[in-house]
Amino acid sequence: MGTGGTVRNLAKVDRRLQGDYPISRLHGFVVDRRRVDDVSSLLASASASDRARVPGLNTDRSDSIVGGALVVQSVMDRLLAPDLTVAGYGLREGVALRSVTDAAARVSAVQQAGVSALGGRFTSWESWRAERRARLVERLLAILQPGLAAEALLAATSAARLLDVGASIDYYRRHAHSARIVADANLDGYSHRTLALVSAAVLAVGEREASSKGYAPLLGAADQPVVEKIAAVVGLSDALVRYCSANVDDTRVERSNGYVALATPVVDSWPLEAPTRRAERAFGVTLDFGARAHAA
Repeated sequence: MGTGGTVRNLAKVDRRLQGDYPISRLHGFVVDRRRVDDVSSLLASASASDRARVPGLNTDRSDSIVGGALVVQSVMDRLLAPDLTVAGYGLREGVALRSVTDAAARVSAVQQAGVSALGGRFTSWESWRAERRARLVERLLAILQPGLAAEALLAATSAARLLDVGASIDYYRRHAHSARIVADANLDGYSHRTLALVSAAVLAVGEREASSKGYAPLLGAADQPVVEKIAAVVGLSDALVRYCSANVDDTRVERSNGYVALATPVVDSWPLEAPTRRAERAFGVTLDFGARAHAA
């Protein structure tokens, strides 16, 4: 972990060198050792006037950044550190936090607080609906994809909670707006890769299929099936929360080989048709719900 102006400036230069990076915030950005060396060499080989014009570097750091980079490299050598995670917070935030409490918060509590704070900024966001979606996503994934990696499960529940934030901007393009908000938000407790999974999944809910394009270098082609599964289960959960005639918390989910029954009554089945078919394709199962599920 690294904090302070030198670390942040090295990271900003590296991020600019990578081109279009999908996450806006610097906190949590990871620079591997090779890239630290590349950025340090670039800065050391430039004159002071040329360094001041390097994209990402603050002009008031151009005179001290080379010495600072050497310190960072030496510390990484001493620790045998393969990479450096940037902390956007520093001593001031630490002093402020220490004045409130000496206890370290659980990461899950930090994540939950961040999501709630972000959602609360938007009039379209309803906490009760977001929590119902998230709980249903957890229950469905336990049946549809048991043993799902913790990162993917966190991304799925977070996507379920933040799905509606973009509706305050434009309801008909809400998923695209929600995805951009997630990518730009200060959500503590999340790695940049996890934020990319959340953003990509939210965007994919509003598309025909998921795509990892636009989220490089954090996501690649191998992540696309995971993003599609998250999008499929979030989209299905959203439809169930909206169109069930009963509390989805009472929904019973059962699986028998490739058949999954959701015992919940629905007002009208047609809004569930598209998300049901998508979930079936993503998970390779047959889904049934409503009266037939009760009978089963």
